[in-house]
Amino acid sequence: NGLSKTVNRATSLRNIIKTALLAEGRLELRADGRLPQEDIAALDRQGMITTIDEFFANLRHAGFLLFNVTPVLHPQRSPRREARYWQGFVAELLGQTLKIKAPPPTLVLWGRIAAEIQALPIATDFPQLVAEHPYNVSFITNLDMQRLFRQLRLLDR
Repeated sequence: NGLSKTVNRATSLRNIIKTALLAEGRLELRADGRLPQEDIAALDRQGMITTIDEFFANLRHAGFLLFNVTPVLHPQRSPRREARYWQGFVAELLGQTLKIKAPPPTLVLWGRIAAEIQALPIATDFPQLVAEHPYNVSFITNLDMQRLFRQLRLLDR
């Protein structure tokens, strides 16, 4: 039946999938700018992924290393403050990737906290693609994200 109800409640993931649907030309925004659920439900799913595992496999196959810049949240601190505790780790991780004899990967930074990576001195050695967090509805129509997703074809089986 497609992605599970649990996944459908995950706003960020739902918006990522909507972005991919638009980018791949599988759906178009309505005149009022909406992409309603009934349009998604009416899709011909032939040749499309149907599970979250397939989606994440496609991300990995495309070369994504999914990393939350704040992997652990402390209940008494804001996520923004908590992210600062991880900046040294992130800088070290980025530094280690530069030791690989290949072009540096592109940092795809979603959201304000992730965008703070740009302030790290090591970040200037990486190409970057910065966008709002996928939780925001505007992510769906972000042209940079649509270009990226169009090229990756994340929904193909």
